[in-house]
Amino acid sequence: MPSPKSLISRELPENQENRKNVLDKAKETLKKVKAEMQNDLDKTLEEILQKLQISSEQYERHLQVAHRSSRIILKRKTNECRVNAYNHDLLQIWKANMDIQYIEDAVSAVMYVCGYMMKSEKGMVELLRQSAEKCKRKTKSQLKTIGRAFLGSQEVSAQEEQWISCHFL
Repeated sequence: MPSPKSLISRELPENQENRKNVLDKAKETLKKVKAEMQNDLDKTLEEILQKLQISSEQYERHLQVAHRSSRIILKRKTNECRVNAYNHDLLQIWKANMDIQYIEDAVSAVMYVCGYMMKSEKGMVELLRQSAEKCKRKTKSQLKTIGRAFLGSQEVSAQEEQWISCHFL
């Protein structure tokens, strides 16, 4: 969702008075804004809010409470909503794709690192063997076939794919 500034969204406490009513209103507001954005991505957030007769303060409040867990809502224009999180300075140095995830507590950090380290590799060896058997040609052709199968089934860099493929043969 577009936002005039970066915000932290937090779930409303269970015991908050009118919690359900507040959540329903927030979700309805965001649903209206999203529908209006889909009609015309060239409109600014201010134009959309004005057309829907929603104040920017109300939109910001609703944006901050409409989620079931804490989230970082990044400053985005309506035509930038699908842009991954990034850091401008790092992007200038790195010159490659990045998708930064903000982590606000130790449990989230551990879950992120463990999930990244323990990517499922089930069936990968079998897939590579099947690909190698299908290709009865020379090693170079076999390596290409295995590489295509690997890249098609796993999110890895080309360098990692080559390292794994070369060690497989």
